[in-house]
Amino acid sequence: MKAVIFTIVQLWIVLLIDAKPLNILVSRPLRYVVKPIDRNGISPENLGRALRDDILVPGPKSNVMNRGVAYNFANKWPYGIVPYDMSPITNSGDRDMIRNAMDWVVYDTGSPIAGSDSRAPCVYFRPREAGDETFLTIRYGQGCNAHMGYWQNFGLTMTLQKDNEANCFHSGTIKHELIHVLGFDHEQNRPDRDNYVTINYGNIDSEWHYAFEKSTWGKTAVDLGTSYDYSSIMHYGRDYFSNNGQPTIVPKQANAPIGSSDDLSPTDIVEVRRFYGCPA
Repeated sequence: MKAVIFTIVQLWIVLLIDAKPLNILVSRPLRYVVKPIDRNGISPENLGRALRDDILVPGPKSNVMNRGVAYNFANKWPYGIVPYDMSPITNSGDRDMIRNAMDWVVYDTGSPIAGSDSRAPCVYFRPREAGDETFLTIRYGQGCNAHMGYWQNFGLTMTLQKDNEANCFHSGTIKHELIHVLGFDHEQNRPDRDNYVTINYGNIDSEWHYAFEKSTWGKTAVDLGTSYDYSSIMHYGRDYFSNNGQPTIVPKQANAPIGSSDDLSPTDIVEVRRFYGCPA
């Protein structure tokens, strides 16, 4: 009997070390309540200067595939596991907010368990371990931005600004950046976006036009079989990057809310599951 118990314990330790998400269950997180910010005004996501405002990509831009779309499958995190180092975040409240946002991304994208409030995770964020050569460093800095997807042996980062100029410490903003980390771009960069929104380039400084570039199916975008999603947490707001206060993005569907979501939409969830090959 002792030998059987020892074998079971050994197997469980192996599963924990391997840490494949489907070997564990996660409970529904508590809602992190903070004073809401205006995500339709000047968004802190606009402050990062990268591939597309808040996106960082190691290596040549031509090596990436964008959203709707997602990256090239080579840029998926192995087993959907994202090791992270949060030690540069020195404020305990800030660390709690980041972990809570991670917990919600894991829970929302997880597979429901019949008769239980727990879920089998599709993706999973865990603290960095000694053997992790590729991991995400979360730190304070300029702008709200993150490397998009997995890049082996690169120093991958997620930067969250917290000062009088901008405050990235809002649950929706952190979740937005975490979805970039998982390999997703912005919704309005989809190849089919012109069927759903109008981009007013006259209201955008020319130096920011690149942030509104479309992807191309089969070349710079992976089609995950989903429809355009105005409610995506990855969608810009109406006046992002405006140089005159006028709208830069106008939805063709009247009164469609864009850029105001604090949670993953049902389509966001489907896309993460499909990209990482997880059951519904």
